[in-house]
Amino acid sequence: MVWQPVPLIDSIYKILKQRKVLTKKKLIELVKKENPAATEPMVNKELMVLELNNKIYVTSIGKETWKIELVEER
Repeated sequence: MVWQPVPLIDSIYKILKQRKVLTKKKLIELVKKENPAATEPMVNKELMVLELNNKIYVTSIGKETWKIELVEER
């Protein structure tokens, strides 16, 4: 594993704060621009953590397509 100056979960959350709604494919593409060492399983793990903490909402919109939405804070 390579040391990253910004944790992967923070990179993902920052991208979602800017875009609000993304497909998983587009999110992975943007994360890899910021963190080339990121892999799909690593991103999936962090997405699960964010979903369990009610920060995002993930919906399946196709066989292998996910829509990821930022949950608005109240």
